[in-house]
Amino acid sequence: MISVAVAMWLQTSAACPATHPFGPSRPATRGIEPLENRIQIDRTGARWWNGRRVADDRTLDSYLATTAQLNPQPVTILTFARAAPCDAITRVRALMERRLACSQTNACAIGRAPKRRD
Repeated sequence: MISVAVAMWLQTSAACPATHPFGPSRPATRGIEPLENRIQIDRTGARWWNGRRVADDRTLDSYLATTAQLNPQPVTILTFARAAPCDAITRVRALMERRLACSQTNACAIGRAPKRRD
């Protein structure tokens, strides 16, 4: 169920080409949903961690550092609004890569938030 949702969000914006090869897949599980963290970037560039606004990059970096120490390590999923500023997306991707080694692990997924239907 979650894998389908992640697959829907894997399209990156043409205006913000991916600079880090985040993976679309997750470790296979049978009946157990893996833990996950969600980072969202809204159209103003504000960052959100699991639904709570993050004040600055330093705070987000500390959350990612803590996540990297957890066992098992949760998957961290970055989603962003279609109009999110590219510089905000690029900064968050760089923080994720630095702390979670996204290009070398299955620790990360990336994509856009789905369109709202309301």
